[in-house]
Amino acid sequence: MYSSTLVVKSHLSAQRLRRAPRLRAQLPPAAVRCELRRLVCSRGAPWRHRDTRGGTRFCAHALRRAVVRIVPLAPAVILGQLSALYPHRTRAPHTQTCFLQNALHVTTYLPALRGDVVAIVVARMLQIDALLTRRDVDEMRARSVAMTTPDDDDDQIFEMEELHVADTKLQTSDKGQLFACLDDLMYVMFAYIHATCWQHNGDEETLNWKAASSLYRELAAAFRRVVLPTHESSHVQYLAFYICSFRPTLADAFLDLLWKGFLDVNASAVARQNCAAYAASLLVRARYVAAATVRTVLTAMAAWIHRYIDGGVDALARPDRAAHLAFYAACQALFYVVAFRHEELARSPGGHAWLRSLNLQRVVTCQLNPLAVCPAAVVLQFASVTRALQIAYCYTVVEHNARNTIPVARDSRASLADALASFFPFEPYVLPKSRRFVATPTLYREFKLSKPDAEKGRKKMEEEDGEEGEEEDDFLHYGSSPGFKRAHLALSPPLLCDMAMSL
Repeated sequence: MYSSTLVVKSHLSAQRLRRAPRLRAQLPPAAVRCELRRLVCSRGAPWRHRDTRGGTRFCAHALRRAVVRIVPLAPAVILGQLSALYPHRTRAPHTQTCFLQNALHVTTYLPALRGDVVAIVVARMLQIDALLTRRDVDEMRARSVAMTTPDDDDDQIFEMEELHVADTKLQTSDKGQLFACLDDLMYVMFAYIHATCWQHNGDEETLNWKAASSLYRELAAAFRRVVLPTHESSHVQYLAFYICSFRPTLADAFLDLLWKGFLDVNASAVARQNCAAYAASLLVRARYVAAATVRTVLTAMAAWIHRYIDGGVDALARPDRAAHLAFYAACQALFYVVAFRHEELARSPGGHAWLRSLNLQRVVTCQLNPLAVCPAAVVLQFASVTRALQIAYCYTVVEHNARNTIPVARDSRASLADALASFFPFEPYVLPKSRRFVATPTLYREFKLSKPDAEKGRKKMEEEDGEEGEEEDDFLHYGSSPGFKRAHLALSPPLLCDMAMSL
């Protein structure tokens, strides 16, 4: 932990401060501003000692503790200065990491400020995260992997020099600096969450439920206020993903928060769509979410969709993203979860009957035509799965949509809806240093399919049909046949999802 030192030569004794109500009523902001500015980049020891000039040298945190004991309004002033003096996102990663560590340390002796400090920190981290698009993050990750995996062992001596040069270019570039800065900040936040919620008992760690539930409420408040209205964040939302893994109760509470946010008709369209996207992505990617919870959420989601169809769909209604954005968000979430967790859901007791009770056939054939609006990768995957399970028949609708798709002029609202349609919040975490907290087999579900498995399935399908030498994809031809023998071989959920998410 970095800390700062400040030479304080007090002209007013502690006794005088206690006797002066006016001085006790407020703290001079200039003094706090000066002290916090030193906090950004200086280091020091957590004890006090005498210097040669007779002054008293305090750790900056020890100074705050002393001031807070004397001045009742000091915490409010300190919080304001923390927000005002927070380093700009273009500052060096070391500077921002140092400030974040000290800001979090403030909450150890001013616990009443922790919720506000967490909100400030999350908002500033989100500003950096928003500047890194998914393509930028993937490129940075690919370059890092390429630099650390030499192809030829004989050239390792020369490649080490190239790696050093490439790594220097990566860190000095604007995107590379943001990438490294966000990675360091996420690492500090993950470590802080872990240290706050877990306590050591010898060689074992036990969850401090009181501390974990309190920190979750503060993170959830910051998430609802800052993260949900923001589109295309890539990593900051994993703070909620990580703390929800500590106990199923936290995951259920987070899903309840998202579902209530989706049902809030006073919320913006972006916030409601993001709530549906976060809920679906969490259900698909989080291993700690039980199948029973998935069934509960999907049952409520399907019931809402059917009520929407019953109450708001005219016989002459046409697909309109801007007018029915919440409906399409719910449909996409439902299709996405069913497509990628169908095996677990179908194997559970009564799972197939429960999938039939969702009445997915009515959803895909309604007048609003959600298959025409949802992303193509999700639609094709969902069509393959539902056909294999014989719970819905989508390929006829898919073919109809493909034939009737023509270029049209779109307004800004439609363009916004198109952009929101491809948002999957909990896609693979790619920051190399901090990913060890969340990218673990016990927490995160990866969807991968090796190429030989896909080729084996394709050859088996061709042998059954008597087709030799045919290599082109024919997903849209399945709707013309009522059979199901090729449904489980036509598409693979993990393969199609990873291909779509990489676009």
